[in-house]
Order: sequence, then structure tokens, then C-alpha cells
Amino acid sequence: MAEKVYLVNPETGSRHRLNDCKPCPRPSSSLKFSSSPKYRNKDLPKTVDLSSKMTPVETQEDTAACVGNALAAAYEFLIKKKTGRDIDVSRLFIYYNGRVRDAVDEGIIEDSGCSIAGAIEGLKEYGCCKEDWFPYDIRKVNQRPPKNCYDDAIHFRITHGLVLKPNLQEMKVCLAQGYPFVFGLKTFKSFSTAETNGGLVPMPEPNEDISLDHYQHAMLAVGYDDKLKQFIVKNSWGPNWVSCVR
Repeated sequence: MAEKVYLVNPETGSRHRLNDCKPCPRPSSSLKFSSSPKYRNKDLPKTVDLSSKMTPVETQEDTAACVGNALAAAYEFLIKKKTGRDIDVSRLFIYYNGRVRDAVDEGIIEDSGCSIAGAIEGLKEYGCCKEDWFPYDIRKVNQRPPKNCYDDAIHFRITHGLVLKPNLQEMKVCLAQGYPFVFGLKTFKSFSTAETNGGLVPMPEPNEDISLDHYQHAMLAVGYDDKLKQFIVKNSWGPNWVSCVR
């Protein structure tokens, strides 16, 4: 079983799971995102904020399900954009099938995180059911969802995903077109300060040590602000972690 890793805030004593956003074990089959001709550099809006169109912030609890939470948030946004309704989708369903898609062999499914690409492939193949069908009970984090969940989810598959380059222009274009994106980042020691400073994650100093041996975490980017030089992100550590990444 993989060892659990936490980010601990020395001021508050709170701790949150890390090392839950894994690299994809194989090349992604998703198409590359290409910047729309709708926006040139000078035409991009100075600010974009999709947070008002998001469903409520969730808490992943003591699981390594950050990718499942981030993809669920993105999926719920798309539903709300199309229907105007707040629909809870099953984060554990997405997380479980992301690990299935990541598995190179018939290994044991354990709570050790998954890749973003794996979770997207799972949404393509299996779809997603509602939260009511497979609730977020962390005692079932490694259990395969029941057959009726798959029977329902198959009607709600995504057709494709798009891969963004780690490029400022491309990320801003995606948000300006009205779409959030899931991303992973390395966590530095300063990452924990967001809990007590109003949700601001600062850029690390050049000499700052990477926290806990390069452990990564996934979140959903929902906006940006050129003046403040920040991205706005939706995290899965509860409502106090609606964060800005400067």
C-alpha cells in the first residue's frame, strides 16, 4: 500500500493529502488544444472569472482523489453551463475509473492517486453517474462502483478531452473562451500559507525547497487577472481553499 503524504500547516495543524496527481503511464490520446483565432494577445480580456458558475467547493477528505474532484468540478461546470442546474456527479466514480485506466497491468486498485489523462480516458469510456448513485464515502474509495452506476454513466460519456501546453497564452485563451481546465502543480512549502492568508498561493522563491519531494496536487483553473498576475483556482480542500495562484 502506498504511503500517505500530507501537507501540514504549521500554524493551524491542519493537513491535506498530497502526492495524488500522478504522471500518465502512457501517452495521452487526447487532442492538442489550439488557440482559437477569436483571441489575439491584445484582444484577450484582462480578467476572466468563471467561479460564479461553479458548483460548491468540495472536500476530498483523507483520500488521494484530487484528480477525481477536479474533473468532477469541470464536469459539473459543463452541465451547469448547458442546463443552468447544479448537479453533483460522483467524484469516487471518476477517481476509481481513472485508476483503472492508469493500470498498466491487472494491479490492485489502491488510494494512491491517478493521472489527469487517466481520469479523462475514464470519462470517455465509462462516463459518470450522479453522486447519489455512488456517494463520497471514503470507506469505499477502493471499491468498484456497482453495475447500475455504470449502466447510468454510459449515457453521460464525454467525447474527447484537449491537452493544454504549459503556456500562459494558451491557458488564458482557454479560460477566455469560457472553459476551465484541470492542471497539476508541484507543491512548495509556501503552498500551505493559502489557508490563512485569504486563499493566495504565492509563487515560490527561487531558493525555496519543493515540499515533500516534488509531490503534486491537481486543481481546476477557473479564471485569471492580468493586473494581479493571478490565476483563480478551485481546490478540493474545503471552502477556505478557493485559491488564487500568483
